[in-house]
Amino acid sequence: VTLKDFPDDFHEPGGQFTKAVEHPCEVAHYCKEGIRHKCTGGTYGDKEMETNSACSGHCDAGYYCPEASSSPTQYSCGSVDVFCPPKSSSPTYVKQGYYSNESDPVDKKTSQHLCPPGYYCTGDGLRFQCPAGRYGASSGLIDSECDGECKSGYFCKPGSTSPLQSPCGNATVYCPKASTVPLLVDQGYYSASEIYSITANYAGPNATHDIQRECEVGYWCHDGIKFYCPQGTYGDETGSSNLDQCEPCEEGFYCRSQPAPPTTKETQVECGDASKYCPQGSAEPRDVDLGYYTLNRFGKEEGLETQRTSQVVCP
Repeated sequence: VTLKDFPDDFHEPGGQFTKAVEHPCEVAHYCKEGIRHKCTGGTYGDKEMETNSACSGHCDAGYYCPEASSSPTQYSCGSVDVFCPPKSSSPTYVKQGYYSNESDPVDKKTSQHLCPPGYYCTGDGLRFQCPAGRYGASSGLIDSECDGECKSGYFCKPGSTSPLQSPCGNATVYCPKASTVPLLVDQGYYSASEIYSITANYAGPNATHDIQRECEVGYWCHDGIKFYCPQGTYGDETGSSNLDQCEPCEEGFYCRSQPAPPTTKETQVECGDASKYCPQGSAEPRDVDLGYYTLNRFGKEEGLETQRTSQVVCP
């Protein structure tokens, strides 16, 4: 027997037109015109016999409600890399350049926020400070490269927002590119800048020095500052760090200093003619007094007329 054997107005038992029993609409559903529907995602139904398609209301922030949910807090959102605003049917992943709301519980994040300057956000829901030596001037950075390296002459602590975040300091320190902290100048060296010419006894503009240089012959360097060996002395080696390393000018010679270039062993100046004499440590030749004559370093009157070292009374 098939349905063809029945009259046209026949309806199969249990079919759509032959319902014999009605049931109250269950929790998490709503019923209209005799048909049961699941509460849609993002809503919930906490009572029976619901007829409203919005069911009992919307899912709470920090939670998600898939179809047929019975509570506004059906499922906690999950972890820091997802968030659930009100009406969520499923968690939403945090985008790169954003982080999830830090004031929410770890498993109940409600929103995402644009990563601020000085931070980067990889999309795992967390924000991280730009590392020391780098800076982040932009919003929405996504990796630890941030916007680039700190500029030479400056240093950048974690979370810096400018390549000129902190001037290096003073003459005792220097900051190469990408510096995390100022570096102390070594003994026998002075701080300088590759874009400025540094003269002796002058340390500026010393707040942004980016290199150190070994003290040249004729100078001594202390606390990052370069000084001339004083008049009457000369410098004979590089890297001098103490005034005592400047040697007394040799007898028969004199040694100039600033504003002239400093004197080295090779640039000591001969005293002059026999009317001048230069003891050890002379800054300038001395005139012979009346009634005196000059001797060389061997105590002789003859020879080395340009390198006289003393005067004696005429007999």
